[in-house]
Amino acid sequence: MLILMALLGVSAYTAMNTMKLQFDIVDRAATMEADMLQARRYEKDYIMRGDPEYLNSSLKHLTGVESAANEIAGMVKGEEEISLLNEVLAAVPRYITALSELRKNVDDREYALQRCEAGARDVESAIETSSASETEKTSMLLAVNRIRRFEKNFVIQNDLISGASVEGVEGGEEYTTAISAGVNDLKAEIDSLSISSSEKDVIKSGLDTYLAGFMQYRNLAVAGNAVISVDSDLVQAGRVVGTAAETLLINAEAKAASSAKTAMTAIIASLFIAIATGMGIAILLTRSITGPLKEVMIGANRIRDGDFSYDVKVDSDDELGDLACTFGVMKSDLQAIVSEAIRIAKEAQKGNLDVRVDVPVPAKGEFKELVDNVNAMIEAIIVPIRENIRVMNAYAGGELGTRVAIETDGEFRELAETLDQFGEEMQAIISEEIRIVKEAQKGNLDVRADVPAKGEFRELVDGMNAMIDVITVPILENIRILDSYGIKRSEWESGEGSDE
Repeated sequence: MLILMALLGVSAYTAMNTMKLQFDIVDRAATMEADMLQARRYEKDYIMRGDPEYLNSSLKHLTGVESAANEIAGMVKGEEEISLLNEVLAAVPRYITALSELRKNVDDREYALQRCEAGARDVESAIETSSASETEKTSMLLAVNRIRRFEKNFVIQNDLISGASVEGVEGGEEYTTAISAGVNDLKAEIDSLSISSSEKDVIKSGLDTYLAGFMQYRNLAVAGNAVISVDSDLVQAGRVVGTAAETLLINAEAKAASSAKTAMTAIIASLFIAIATGMGIAILLTRSITGPLKEVMIGANRIRDGDFSYDVKVDSDDELGDLACTFGVMKSDLQAIVSEAIRIAKEAQKGNLDVRVDVPVPAKGEFKELVDNVNAMIEAIIVPIRENIRVMNAYAGGELGTRVAIETDGEFRELAETLDQFGEEMQAIISEEIRIVKEAQKGNLDVRADVPAKGEFRELVDGMNAMIDVITVPILENIRILDSYGIKRSEWESGEGSDE
């Protein structure tokens, strides 16, 4: 799966690079096409206006065409593209050469027009300075103006192309024919004038110069039309560049679209595989996480229920394995402490109060505090109990003056105070009985126990007093009777008169 993802990734990367390359070719081809269109536009502006700046701008854009073609040549490998670029790189110099020819033709035509202009001025000057009458001068100048008008119309309309029509003239190149006819008619009119031959020769020489300049311009116009004709290198080279640029643009766009489709397919496939792989990894990862966590949870629930027999089984060397191991150690520590607590309780049931918590592994942290506190609790219970046992044993041995000798709190203190009070009351009652016995030995039978006792101690004191009454009342009654017989009590008590 991963190998397939890697292959698809390489395919997508390759397709993306190809797409980028084709888009770069599209950009350069579009630049080349735009530069060629702009060069042709400046070419036409130059033909119409004759401004050299337009020609310079056209040449500048042609440089851009060559630069773009060379850049594309470093990007493409297909035979068709290489062939098209070779055509472009061959066509651009032809186009530049044609532009140079066009510029020379325009410059030559300008020079020819200047000759026409100079010849016309010479004719007009010769007419005005001639000895012809004013009417004849006016007629000749009007003829010159009519010829010049045909000349300017020819220059503006270029009847070699437009097929202009001149009134009274039929056939092609109407303005050229009209100019030639006008010059010949004006020469005939000059010959009919009564002016000197020298004046006539000057005027006709000027007309010949003018016509020669115009015909030169006309021939240059023909050559110029050939330079810009549909079959000329200028037009054909421009078309070659434009067509090649358009073809490169279309091919590059098609290849870019195909590469984009390939890249998208590879990316989508890679995405699906990545999702599937991610889900698989997520499932495995989830299981690798939830399995150990489930084991730990089962162990925790068993401990919650008081069962320490379950051992967490996790075969992992990562953090989850460390968690399971730590949980096992915690369970063992808890189990050891609980086992110790149970052992101590059983020993206490047997009467063995000297046992303390002793875990095999030294406890740490709060576990140690728990062990120490359990032992401290046992001490807090056992010491007062043993002290009370000591006091009770002392009471049992007749040592009623013994008292609890330790400081305690809570119910242990109440027990100690109660035990001490019990000893005090028992000691008071016994002391009182000893006092009564001693008084009785002295013959004082009227003494009774006087102890502020309560409960059964009160009953004991009252029972003792009642028993004394039971014993002493008959004795006192006998003594009274004996006294009535005249026997002295002292005698009776000494044994004298016992025979009586």
